[in-house]
Order: sequence, then structure tokens, then C-alpha cells
Amino acid sequence: MEIAVLLIRDRDAQFTSAFDAVFAAAGVGTVKIPPRAPKVNAYAERWVRTVRVECLDWTLIWNRQHLQRVLASYLEHYNTARPHRGVDLEVPVSAPVAAVTMLLTARRVERAMSGEWHRVHSGTADARVRSPELPVLRRAPDVVR
Repeated sequence: MEIAVLLIRDRDAQFTSAFDAVFAAAGVGTVKIPPRAPKVNAYAERWVRTVRVECLDWTLIWNRQHLQRVLASYLEHYNTARPHRGVDLEVPVSAPVAAVTMLLTARRVERAMSGEWHRVHSGTADARVRSPELPVLRRAPDVVR
């Protein structure tokens, strides 16, 4: 993962000099966008909205490590599996051969989401792959009264 060397931010009052000092101590410079120019940072604003709507609004984040794993997983999905209108509904980066092979050989991918099991069937192998960032949730057995 590349380390950021520059943070471009708007002029909102929530960004104080203490905010800039934290980044300066880490060796990251900060640049303020021009006043009254919201379109200058449009790509970053759209990226934040996309991540929130497609990923973070649907996920319960437990801690910083979990957030980093979820964002890394989403970033891989965003660049290798999600179609983009700007490139004729293609993916920006081709999926690695190993990932494609794993998908073709896995018979069932099980993920726990909202307490329900979702299954995706493909290939013929009997391997099970679980997402490491999601806790395994099982439904409680029905109680007969």
C-alpha cells in the first residue's frame, strides 16, 4: 500500500490547525482547495459518497483494523469486479488470474450478512471460502412450542 504524502482538503471549520499538525507530524502535507470552489475536489467527494453508499452504510465496523480490511476488500472489488460507466461498463483493472481460478474452483461462497446465509454457486470443487472481515452469524434454531 502506498503512503500518502499530500492531503487535499476543503476549508471547512472542522479542519483546525491541530488537524494539520497531526498530518505534518506524520510527514504528510496539507493543501486547502480554493474558497468557494466545490467542484475542485469533485472526484474525491464522489469517491467518498460511493464508498459510503455501496459499502460502509451496509457494514457494521468494529474497529480501525476491521475498517481497513473492509476498505481494502471494497477497493479490490471496485477496481477488479465492479463495472464502471466511464469505461463502457468494463472494470478498470483486470482481475488477477489466481482470484479468477479461486472463484471458478470454489463451489460455494458463504457469507453472513444480516443474519442470513447467502450462497453463490460456481465450479465443482468442494471448497468453502469465507470473508475474513465478516463475523460468521448463524440463525438460531426455530423453537417448537
